Amino acid sequence: MMERPILTLFAALVSASMFTPAAPAPQDPLAHAIPSVSAVTYHVVDTMQISVQSPMGPVDVTASASATLTAGFEEAPGGFRATAELTDFSGSVTNPMMGAQSMGSEAFSGAIVVVVGPTGVTELVATPEPSPMAGQFSLFEAMGYDLFPGLPARAVAAGDTWNDTFTWSASVDGGEMTTTVARSFTMGEETVVDGRSLQTIALSATVEISASSNQGGMNASQTFEGTVAGHYYWDSAAGLLHSAELVRDYEGQATIPGMPPVPMAMKGPQRIVRAN
Repeated sequence: MMERPILTLFAALVSASMFTPAAPAPQDPLAHAIPSVSAVTYHVVDTMQISVQSPMGPVDVTASASATLTAGFEEAPGGFRATAELTDFSGSVTNPMMGAQSMGSEAFSGAIVVVVGPTGVTELVATPEPSPMAGQFSLFEAMGYDLFPGLPARAVAAGDTWNDTFTWSASVDGGEMTTTVARSFTMGEETVVDGRSLQTIALSATVEISASSNQGGMNASQTFEGTVAGHYYWDSAAGLLHSAELVRDYEGQATIPGMPPVPMAMKGPQRIVRAN
């Protein structure tokens, strides 16, 4: 008889029609929280090629720096406080008019101190103080924003984007400098580096820089506009930046009373890598 198979098949079809597939598990938001480790060390390598079209002819300057930072963390209202001590530094400036200048760890004192909320740095508290010779390096003022890049504080998938903007000011080489950075981030695919599963975040940023100084009783100013492009590699398991590869490209001019504007350009890469 066919009744039993028909009834069995009918029951199976009814059950199948009533079955609702389970919804996919919600993704965790991509956001900053106090890291799972008590301390982390980063190595930074930075090179900048500076071209000056002076009235006496073109001048090319190369500024290179290598630094090691060790950061610790503590709870703070709205997030956490990170203190990144500068444990090693070496830098050099090659200038055809003045020759090569080198400096070591004595060139800076102090630490990068930032307060970090779910979407990134909410307060730049302190940066290392440069010696007079090291004043031409503005390496550390923006470093906190790269160690703790902007995150959306929501779940994201590959192709999703988000934005942030920050401004910092500092005394540099006897003058004042203000920099405004507008960043756009794009979520990429996961990748594996050194056995760690990392999230790739592409960066595209526009930068505006203005600086002023008094040189020998003359007021001078510099303005630059340009871009920063590259990638951050984020370790969600640790809640930390694993590494960053960034390239800067700025153009601008220097203005000195009694002289025509002097065109200038600055270009160069920066690499940040977690060491532990």
